Amino acid sequence: MSAGVDVASWLASVAPEDLLPTRRRDEAQRIERPLTLVGSAWLDEAHGYAIVRDARSVTYGIPLAVGAGGLRRAVPGDGTSAALVAQARDAGDVAPEPGISGTFALVVPRRGTNGGGEGRAPGLTDADEAGIDADQTNDLVVVGAGANRVVVKWDLHPGSGDQVGPARLAALARAGFAGTPRTVALVGIDVDGERHHVATIVEYVPDALDGWDWTVDEVRALALDGSSRADESVVAVARIVAGMHVALASGPAARASEADVASWVADADRIVENAELDDDQRAPVTAALAPLARAAGTVVAPIHGDLHVGQILRAGEPTRFLVIDFDGSPTDTPAQRREPQPVARDVASMLASWDHVGRVVLHRTQGLESAHRERVLAWIERSQRAFLETYAAELAAAGRADLLDRRLVRPYQVLQECREYAYARRYLPHWRYVPDAALPALLARPEGSAA
Repeated sequence: MSAGVDVASWLASVAPEDLLPTRRRDEAQRIERPLTLVGSAWLDEAHGYAIVRDARSVTYGIPLAVGAGGLRRAVPGDGTSAALVAQARDAGDVAPEPGISGTFALVVPRRGTNGGGEGRAPGLTDADEAGIDADQTNDLVVVGAGANRVVVKWDLHPGSGDQVGPARLAALARAGFAGTPRTVALVGIDVDGERHHVATIVEYVPDALDGWDWTVDEVRALALDGSSRADESVVAVARIVAGMHVALASGPAARASEADVASWVADADRIVENAELDDDQRAPVTAALAPLARAAGTVVAPIHGDLHVGQILRAGEPTRFLVIDFDGSPTDTPAQRREPQPVARDVASMLASWDHVGRVVLHRTQGLESAHRERVLAWIERSQRAFLETYAAELAAAGRADLLDRRLVRPYQVLQECREYAYARRYLPHWRYVPDAALPALLARPEGSAA
């Protein structure tokens, strides 16, 4: 242990909410004691990291800081993220916690044409830290100054073995895909011979806007005065998503088995059940999902798994669009996130996203008149059509038209709206207005229509 601190003893007395980032403290009520220390390691005398497991076998990752008040979860300004970045720069191991074989093991992905070099962060000596206030599951901290700034993403729920986020980032780096922030390091702790991914360090993108900001702003501008680059942005994002899928699908094409399809159908049934749909919605939803049962033989590949406008950053002039957060859907199991799936799932969730942006603008913009609302509704249909057409054309140009099975786009769109109902019920009740508008509009389209 460091500085005479006993992490296991601290766990016995710490309040559950103090284990979590401030933004996630509502989850504390679900933490069940006793808490077990899975592994820990120290970056220096005052900064470390611990993996904790509660009685439900849910793991929590906790960056640590030692101050005048003793041990606590580190927050921006405590220096723990800066200490990790310094460790990434030095690329050395950290002495393990006595009695636990834990050490920070840095894994830097081999690069293709995306960035060059080994992705280190030379010259990062500035200990300044700043939190990023984004609607993310994990903790994001900006470290450094000027051109040397990076972002540390601490995993809230670190997992052992092959983790989907690091695997996707490494694959994209090897393929030279430039449509994601450059990966500096993938950080893990080895505990008793098992690797636990705990953090990712990526380049800081100055003046980047989250997709829920820039898309809503663009569509609101379109609604109010008709002048916007919203259509242009949709096409640009379609190209980035297609490039991502081509990069992830390098190698021989894999195809879905009957067992895969049976698993998808069972999962779809679960998603629909969790949506708690009204009786008059169930029959058309069930009918719309029918193509899933006939999907054996469709091409499958690694996908993003949780793709929506919030995962698309926009930055700079000329405009740069970047895909982030490859950890997969939090509603999927770790095994489901790792499995190859139809790219139609990512495509469908982006089509749903453009619809949701329009619903947000309609709901949250004061003073909209009938003509304004009609512009937004027309944009929803136009954006979905443009995204799908551009995406398909990009796949064809890359010689990978086989990746998209159009039959599956509409079923996955319907499933995405069912997920929105479950999300609204569990986390954000007022969000229900979005699927309440989007699902009927989707079901009203002719069968076989994707957008």
